[in-house]
Amino acid sequence: MSTAKRKVCGVDVHKKFLVATILDREGNSEIRRIPQTQESLLSFREWIQSENCESVAFESTADYWRSLYLVLEGRVPVVVANAYHIKHVPGRKTDITDSRWIAQLELNGLITPSRIFTGETYDLRLLVLQGVLKKNDRPISC
Repeated sequence: MSTAKRKVCGVDVHKKFLVATILDREGNSEIRRIPQTQESLLSFREWIQSENCESVAFESTADYWRSLYLVLEGRVPVVVANAYHIKHVPGRKTDITDSRWIAQLELNGLITPSRIFTGETYDLRLLVLQGVLKKNDRPISC
């Protein structure tokens, strides 16, 4: 698990939008709803960086999180949480409370990150999952 932080962002990811909450140790928070467009995601990244967030945490919801991850990767520390672990916490009812809850967990180092595959490894896994590669096919070297 990660260590406690001073300021983080929690994101509730949906197909067409994100709900993001920046939260700090003093309890100050700011919430924004962001469309899932490339321009909006780049603006989101600028906002996170300008606010000096130490990390951004979100659930691995379907494949909707992937574009957000790719925009932030290498620029802002990202924690992709296993949706199963986050979903089984009682008391969450709306997108805003979801994003705030994720931010609180990340602020206190309580999220175990999921394993993220990138590059050729991601492409190869996607092909295998889609059944493109058959048992006797030889994969490219990773």
